[in-house]
Amino acid sequence: MDRQVVVICISALLLAILFFSGFFKTTGFAVNDQKLLVSLDIPPDQQKIKPGQSLLLEVTLRVPNGDIDQTSTIELEYSIRDLDGNLVSSKKESGAIAVKESTVTSLLIPTNTKPGVYSAFVAVNYEGEIYEGSKTFEVSKGGFNLNLNTIVYILIALILLTFLLIIIKKIRDRSYY
Repeated sequence: MDRQVVVICISALLLAILFFSGFFKTTGFAVNDQKLLVSLDIPPDQQKIKPGQSLLLEVTLRVPNGDIDQTSTIELEYSIRDLDGNLVSSKKESGAIAVKESTVTSLLIPTNTKPGVYSAFVAVNYEGEIYEGSKTFEVSKGGFNLNLNTIVYILIALILLTFLLIIIKKIRDRSYY
């Protein structure tokens, strides 16, 4: 009797693996009969960001059963919230699902955002139903952000100031003679 139970369990496990691996050519399935699957991702270099910078959000929409009208209009609402659910930043877009199937957008992290863990959300409205995706990221301590352009401008200003001081000194030296 125990041997039969083991054989039945192993057979059921193998059938489940074959079924979900696509062996039977299923076109996919949706949890709770969802028509749309939403995936939100944040690039690795954006997982830790400073206040005042823009956060890139990559959204991918998949249709589990493949029978969706690609010209259908969808609305996407992006938001960033702290762990208490307070809204930090948001943005809305709309367009044809064929165009928005894979899209990248950015949301500005306000300069007064405190360091900590935040969540990015996307809510997709398709035919009156809302489908969501989310991802967490970290806002690190802000600070003086020197980029290449800022350094070049500072150097140019210092060079001009140096020349200006040299010219003023030469003019003063000539006036004493």
